[in-house]
Amino acid sequence: MNEMKLTEMGPNVVNYLEGLANNPWEGTILEGYYALNPASKGSKGEQTVEEILKQLGHEVKSRCNPGHDRVINGVKTEIKFALAVNRNENFQCIFNHIGMEKDWDEIILCCVNGDLEIRMVSFSKENFPLDLCSRQQGGSSSSNDDFMCNATNSYSMLFHEDAKILF
Repeated sequence: MNEMKLTEMGPNVVNYLEGLANNPWEGTILEGYYALNPASKGSKGEQTVEEILKQLGHEVKSRCNPGHDRVINGVKTEIKFALAVNRNENFQCIFNHIGMEKDWDEIILCCVNGDLEIRMVSFSKENFPLDLCSRQQGGSSSSNDDFMCNATNSYSMLFHEDAKILF
């Protein structure tokens, strides 16, 4: 059997593998964030939103229980932070793991657009446009309470008439 290096397998293999490391946020302040694993992205995104809210004069406290992320201005709040997919400039991002039966009264959605513009909005649990979301796992026939808003619907979510604009 002949031994061959992976780099000698031809341009299709090499180009494919090199493309896997593509970071559309390279050279921006989000380069490191993009490279994080999903769990770290969640906690670092929450911390980023917390710092933005503090800078805007909001009172931010630690959560009371695992059913929400922070207590903001006295309200139990879930936080979702996302980057625009492939660094698009149309506020197309993905908000994952929205649990409607969790212990939150308000949810904040924050998207960083490809041009680094930020859109941050909030909804109460009562006015959250769940029709723009789909079940995360198990599909529509599942009783799973884990929802997501995909890139196709994120613009509509972020610019929804019921959204309270925070930034």
